[in-house]
Amino acid sequence: MNGTGWKRSESSLCTSLPMSIRRRSSSHLLGALDAVAAEMPVIFRVHSRPQPRLTPEGIRHHPQLRLIPPVGYLDILCLLNRSALVWTDSGGMHKETTALGVPCLTLRENTERPVTISQGTNLPLGTDPGKIVAAARDTLDGKGEVGRIPPIWIGHAANRIVEILLKLVPQGYASWVSVTIREQACQRDLPLWPVFTTLADSDYETCYI
Repeated sequence: MNGTGWKRSESSLCTSLPMSIRRRSSSHLLGALDAVAAEMPVIFRVHSRPQPRLTPEGIRHHPQLRLIPPVGYLDILCLLNRSALVWTDSGGMHKETTALGVPCLTLRENTERPVTISQGTNLPLGTDPGKIVAAARDTLDGKGEVGRIPPIWIGHAANRIVEILLKLVPQGYASWVSVTIREQACQRDLPLWPVFTTLADSDYETCYI
């Protein structure tokens, strides 16, 4: 995700919201986005389902509220890593924000990953616009969820998986695959481990091996 034009701690990322946008409170949620956009840039990665509703007529489009189309997982990691805070109603972002140390304002009452609440950076808020804006402002003032990476997330499982995969690669290709992994991380200004995780947890490795 090169060329985004912002640095970490200067913007927030809103990702998905397919569930919330379909609710009657969607206009209030979009209003909350607009309110925060008045104070800092907001990058809104629009989910493919609510996208048709997000038109100039359906949202108060503040100049600092930037809508972008759905992007791939590595680019999402890049966006997360450069954000001061993240808003989402997705159940899949909590692990990444906790691992990257980015405060996550979850627009749901619960989560499938409670460890991201008890030890991580995840703060479930529901869909009340007042709570959402207040939590965003607290985060920007340094009062947000600090959290830590849970001890059980030792961070080496994906590395070990990739090491095993590299042993299965025909001789002469292993070093090229290793370099490719590192290049993917460097190009996106990412820590190395999420790229290993991508290779280990998806079919991404088959593209390179």
